[in-house]
Amino acid sequence: MKPAIIVTALMLGMLPAARADAASLAAPAGRNACLVEVLHSEELPYAPDYHHLVKATLLVTPPAGPAFETTVLKYITWQAPPPREGQRLRVWCDPANLGTFPFH
Repeated sequence: MKPAIIVTALMLGMLPAARADAASLAAPAGRNACLVEVLHSEELPYAPDYHHLVKATLLVTPPAGPAFETTVLKYITWQAPPPREGQRLRVWCDPANLGTFPFH
């Protein structure tokens, strides 16, 4: 009987966290999901300590509109893997400002 009560209590404790995760997946206001593919990526010198300077050429495909290429320069921490050629991901993009794309 006690194990059943413990399992039930644990499951009920996980419900609010599951609801929060589902809510966080909703699209932010005024944003659409764009498909981003890494065409070319390289690590550049002259980054601060414990960081890498990454230059990536991305092919961005917005949900409505033609695909286009853009180049992004970003500092990432040394623990984070740099973007790899051929990597694809979906990111929230602002239709009014399609030139900025985060990657980690």
